[in-house]
Amino acid sequence: MVMDFFDSVRDTLSGLGNAVGFQTYSGYRSDLNAEQNRQAWLNHVYSYAKKWQAQTGIPAEVYVAIMASETNYGKAGSYFGIKGTGPAGSTNYATHEIINGQRVDLVDQFAAYDNPDQAHEHFIKLISTAPRYAQAWQHFQQTVDWQGLLQGMNAAGYATDPNWASMIAGLTNTVAKSLGVEAIGAGASVPAAGAGPSYRLR
Repeated sequence: MVMDFFDSVRDTLSGLGNAVGFQTYSGYRSDLNAEQNRQAWLNHVYSYAKKWQAQTGIPAEVYVAIMASETNYGKAGSYFGIKGTGPAGSTNYATHEIINGQRVDLVDQFAAYDNPDQAHEHFIKLISTAPRYAQAWQHFQQTVDWQGLLQGMNAAGYATDPNWASMIAGLTNTVAKSLGVEAIGAGASVPAAGAGPSYRLR
C-alpha cells in the first residue's frame, strides 16, 4: 500500500518507473497551495468514481478514499495500490507494509494506467473475480454493505495493515466533507445501473 509517499523519496525514485502511461495526477499547479491542489485532485477523481458507483453500487466516496490513501492524494499513480502490471505497464514506488506487526519500508512495483477509468476497471475485476475476495464480493452483492466489503477485502489480504478497512471507512467522511457531499452511512450504496458491465460473480 502507498500510505505515505514523501516527495523527497518520490524524486529519488523517479527514474525507477518503466511505464509511459498515466502515472501521477498532472493537474498540480504551482500557483495553488497544497490544500487547493489536493481539492482539485479530489474533484478530478470524484468525477470518475461517480461513474463507477453507477455501475457497481460501491459509493464514489469509497473509491476516492482508497485512491487518496494509496496515492497520497495523487502524488503517486498507484490508484488502488495494486501490485504488478497494469494496462500501461508498471512503476516502482516507495511504500510500506505491515509485517509481523512492524512497519517495513520498501520499494515495490505497482500497476500503471493510461487513465483513471482503467484503474477502476482493474480494481473491480480484481475484487470481483479473484478467489481470495469471493466471499467479500458476494457479501456486498447480497447486502450492499460497503464497510463489510472493505473488512472482507482486508481479511483476505488486500492490505497488510489490519486497520486498513476502518481507516478507509473513516477517510470516506473526510473525503465527503472536502467534496461538500453528505457522508455515506454504514451499508449505504447506490444500486448499480441496469446498463453497463456487470462484475457479479457467476
